[in-house]
Amino acid sequence: MQSLKTVKSAFPFCHQIAKATLNFSHPPSVAVLDSIGKLIEPHYLDRPNRIRQLVGHDECKLFMKVQRVATLPKKLRIALGRPKRSGRFDWPVEELLNTIIAAERGVETARIVGFGVVKPRFGIIQEFVLLTEFLEGHLNGLQWLQKHPERVVEFIKGCMNLIVDMRKRGLIHLDLWVANVMVPEKQWSTLRVIDMENVFTRPSDFTSETLGFQLGFLYHKEMNHFIDEALYDGLVADFLRECVEIDSAAFARIYTASKHNKFSHKKRRKIFLEGELEIS
Repeated sequence: MQSLKTVKSAFPFCHQIAKATLNFSHPPSVAVLDSIGKLIEPHYLDRPNRIRQLVGHDECKLFMKVQRVATLPKKLRIALGRPKRSGRFDWPVEELLNTIIAAERGVETARIVGFGVVKPRFGIIQEFVLLTEFLEGHLNGLQWLQKHPERVVEFIKGCMNLIVDMRKRGLIHLDLWVANVMVPEKQWSTLRVIDMENVFTRPSDFTSETLGFQLGFLYHKEMNHFIDEALYDGLVADFLRECVEIDSAAFARIYTASKHNKFSHKKRRKIFLEGELEIS
């Protein structure tokens, strides 16, 4: 099982920047370090709870996420490298570990190049920092659809293929919506998937229910602005006939509900673990 301790060996270059301690897979340039320092120099309470920003320069661009760690139990777990009672880690750590695992299994994604924490010299962790490749020449799927709404069917089929490819690699992404898919801007080619915090790295015992959620959620969050529901249902039906053997009733129960309801991360996980969906 991956943990913060086991992955640190792959990120041996440690740098102290302002109040952050960061580990990199390769030596970062001075310009990258300066760019990171300017972003995290202000006191953490003077910054938003979550920052997502490009850092670096033309020769070396990275994408940086800074996530506030809100409660004392979370701060202690991250500091000690420990999971929750469920066996899962807190969300920022989950994203780090899952992205590393996905890349190791051959998924096209933005690879991790560094990570670390922000904390006072004599204090406790305040923020978690994640640094990934910057996907030059890509748009997220929402931006791409806004520019190419006539190509929505092509995009949906690409997303379905992503889901299948990840499943074959033992990965189930429970937050796969249009903006978590990166599309080459100039020429349609390999799609990349990002934001791996809500990913399971093993197959589900409830394949039909989990797939029903994934495809329902894909439609529910923003995709419904680009395609008629009946047309989307037709694409799903074609996809299921060609690619996947499922329990139709189990799939339809979760798929139908997921197209029109918002579910928390916890409820999504219950679908994966138990095949059940709670609608409040």
